[in-house]
Amino acid sequence: MLNRRSIYGGVSEIMNLAWIIYLLWAAILCGSIWGVLKTQGINKLMLHIPIIGLSCFVIFSYVFILNHGSNVAQVSSNHDLWRLWFNFWIPLSVLTLITLISSIIFSIVAFVKHKVSAQFMLGLLLFFQSSMCAYHIILNMPDA
Repeated sequence: MLNRRSIYGGVSEIMNLAWIIYLLWAAILCGSIWGVLKTQGINKLMLHIPIIGLSCFVIFSYVFILNHGSNVAQVSSNHDLWRLWFNFWIPLSVLTLITLISSIIFSIVAFVKHKVSAQFMLGLLLFFQSSMCAYHIILNMPDA
């Protein structure tokens, strides 16, 4: 008989992985903001990707990390936090989809024009940042 704990890991291992993913998200977000501001020849209109990512990060951190909120209304100890997340979830989902699409387009255009360059690497960084936002938004869909 298999031991479930050996297959899925203990609670501390899962929490460590969650914190690693969260800190990786913060590092990628900082790198994407710095990259858009410092890379030459980039239209500053691409700044919408890190700004939307930063807003997603701040709202997610406020609801789930700082206040220990829940995406399930019955489990949430504070229904105001759940309502806040519920009200922000659809706009953040749409904006995250826009950032995913625009980062993919930016990466393709940068690769076609310059092959492997700083702009292409920045496009990949912006794509990873948008993917991390989408991961956290989709994984924590509000539930009643």
